[in-house]
Amino acid sequence: MNKLFQYFWCILIVFVITNIYTNTELQAAKALKMLSCDTLVFGHVYDDIAITTRIQNISTNVINIKLKVNITQLADSSAFLICLNPTCHSINSVQEVIFQGTVSLAPSAELGGAFTCSLNAGTIGNSTAIFTFYNNADTTDFVSFTTTIKVIPTDVIDNNVFSDLSISPNPANDLLNINFSNTALVGINEIKIFDITGNNILSQQLVAGLNQQSLNISSLSSGIYEVAYISNGTIKEIKKLSVVK
Repeated sequence: MNKLFQYFWCILIVFVITNIYTNTELQAAKALKMLSCDTLVFGHVYDDIAITTRIQNISTNVINIKLKVNITQLADSSAFLICLNPTCHSINSVQEVIFQGTVSLAPSAELGGAFTCSLNAGTIGNSTAIFTFYNNADTTDFVSFTTTIKVIPTDVIDNNVFSDLSISPNPANDLLNINFSNTALVGINEIKIFDITGNNILSQQLVAGLNQQSLNISSLSSGIYEVAYISNGTIKEIKKLSVVK
C-alpha cells in the first residue's frame, strides 16, 4: 500500500510540474515582433515629418492589434497626425491617447500601411512620442518604441552642398571613419553625433585638407545615432549610424 501511495504521489508531482512548465512556455510565447522603427528623425519647420515602423505577427494565429500613444514632448504650434486604420487622431498637446479600434494581422503579416504617423512641424524644437502596440487578447504581449523628432530651420540642412560624405564601418564599434570625396574643407568644420533623444553627445573638429579622418566612439553604447557634418554652423549632411558593442 505504501509503495502504491508513493507511486501515486510521484505521478501527481510530475503532472503538476509538467503543467506549470507548459503554462509558462505558453505565456512566454508572444505574437508581436518589432522589425524596425524610427527613433530619431530630423526635419524642417512646416514639413510633415513621417515616422515609420515595421511590426510583424510571428504567431500562427490571427491577432487584433491596439495602439496607445503617449506624447511626452511637443514643440509649439506642432501636431501629430496618427492613424491606425480606420481611426485617426490629431494630437496638438502633451497627452496619452488610446485608439479604440483594432487592426487584424494574419500570421507572418506586417502592420504596413495600416499605421501612419507624421508630425506637422510648426516651429523649431523637439517632439517626443512613445508608441505601444499590443495584442488585444493579451495586453502583456506588446512592442513599444520612443521617437524623437528634431525640427530645425528650413535652411539649416543643405545636402546639395556636401553630398559626398560617407561613414564606415556601419555598424561601428570603437572607431568611426569619416570619408570625404572633396578635400577642400574651408572654415570651421566638425562632426557631431546625436543620440535617439536628439542630444549632442560627441563632437570633433575636422582637419582641413584630409579626405579621411577618424572619430573615437568607444564611449558610445550600442544603439542608433545620427552623425551630422557641420560647416560654419550649418548642418550640411546627416548619416544614420549603428553602434554595436
